[in-house]
Amino acid sequence: MALTLNGTTGLSGIVGSAGTPALQGTDTNTGYFFGTDILGLSTGGSERLRVASDGKISIGIGTARQLLHIHEDSTGACNLVFTNTTTGTAAADGFIIGLGGGGDPNGQIWHQETKAIKFGTSDTERLRIASAGEVLIGRTSKANDINKLVVTGTSPADSYDSQLYLEGSETTGAVNTGGALAFGGHDNTGFRNWANIYGMKENSTGGNTASYMSFHTRANSGNPEEKLRITSTGRLLLGTAVDSLFNGGRNASFQQEGTDAATSALAITRNSNDANPSYISFGKSRGTSAGANTAVQNGDVIGTIEFNAGDGSGAFNAHALIKGSVDAAPGNSDAPGRLSFWTTPDGGSTTPTERLRIGSDGNVEIVDGDLVISTAGHGIDFSASGGPQGSGSEILDDYEEGTFTPTVTASSSTGTVSYINQYGFYTKVGNMVNLWIMLNFTESGSSGDLQIESLPFGNSSTTGSYAVGAFQCNDMEDSYQSNVGQYTTYIAPSATKITLRGTKTNGSGFESMAIQGMSYMRIQHTYRAN
Repeated sequence: MALTLNGTTGLSGIVGSAGTPALQGTDTNTGYFFGTDILGLSTGGSERLRVASDGKISIGIGTARQLLHIHEDSTGACNLVFTNTTTGTAAADGFIIGLGGGGDPNGQIWHQETKAIKFGTSDTERLRIASAGEVLIGRTSKANDINKLVVTGTSPADSYDSQLYLEGSETTGAVNTGGALAFGGHDNTGFRNWANIYGMKENSTGGNTASYMSFHTRANSGNPEEKLRITSTGRLLLGTAVDSLFNGGRNASFQQEGTDAATSALAITRNSNDANPSYISFGKSRGTSAGANTAVQNGDVIGTIEFNAGDGSGAFNAHALIKGSVDAAPGNSDAPGRLSFWTTPDGGSTTPTERLRIGSDGNVEIVDGDLVISTAGHGIDFSASGGPQGSGSEILDDYEEGTFTPTVTASSSTGTVSYINQYGFYTKVGNMVNLWIMLNFTESGSSGDLQIESLPFGNSSTTGSYAVGAFQCNDMEDSYQSNVGQYTTYIAPSATKITLRGTKTNGSGFESMAIQGMSYMRIQHTYRAN
């Protein structure tokens, strides 16, 4: 092609190539070359830069994909380096943007100086990576010496505002989709995920925005698992993701579930150098809003401890209750209260019944049921009332009512005894036994003193424990000793039988009643049992 030089259009008609540029200096393989709508620059016979007809500039490659396309025709790094007189121009100076080399082409923004990297929009700085590596959003200096990510923004004006927002990429509205925050570290063998905080959708219904927040931790040799959840209704679930329904149709605000003693226990400990305790407090007012302090009324239940258990149908029913209630009309500095204890009877009921009450006057009332002392030797202690010097036990440890079958015997020999009526009744209060006996009998062939045996308890063995009672009988003539005054029933210490004894009229001692001629008698006797 001929070379044309025109004063208006300039130099034309030259093409050249990368190896033989059309415009050369002193080096024949270095210079500019031309093509159809192409301007190129070569050195050492190789193309280094090209400006295409669409204005795109390529460096190290023939055709540019973007306005500026830089290519390294090897596995080495491909970077732009920015320096000035402040940074210097050495290998460790300046600011680099590009690709890493060595077969690991990571994109990199690399500041080799001890300075920050700043990002901005609308001519305003929005994000900064400080020289020590802290990421600052919305501020230009770190808040303290330990935070690695600091996000600063306008304080939330409503429930939708935040300084940091995390969201899932799903658009299906599926359950358990949303944002998550993870925490991790190194366990000396590798980096691990320690814990997570999830904010997730609670259901799969389109347009339903109910959500929950859950907290996950990791046990040794395990995976991160949910330990705590706050539901869309504000309920706190510990150890479970199931919002359970309890007695009375209530979903409790705090629910804890576990599978062993450790995960199913609640402990409150106070450590202070004083005599003050830990507290579990129940409050009640007749107000209708949070923070109210409207006075309660007589009979209001202040707090209830429920003992609920599953019945297999999915419901939890109350098996027992402890209630704290107002026990009289309250007033300023006047807070009468009572405790009541409730249990649910067997036989198809799910409704607890009040069994015992401790009133504001201190009285204990058994509303429905009996007071059962299950351990021998224990009972009701009256020691607070005091007693005379030398008094023994002040514990009422027994009460019994019952029947027994008294028998008639003779001290020498017992013949044939036939009973028409044979009744025995007793009441035992503490160690005091009260007997009521009715006997109607016939006998033959007996000799000796009349004896009533088969008593329900033996007499006390304590020295001096002679017990005397009263009786009524008929047909006494044959048994009556003419030298004896009034007979009484008598039980000797440690004895288990009643005899009838009377004082001799001459004062020479006692005489026992013989069995002959006796057929009908009624006895009332009190004695101390062992």
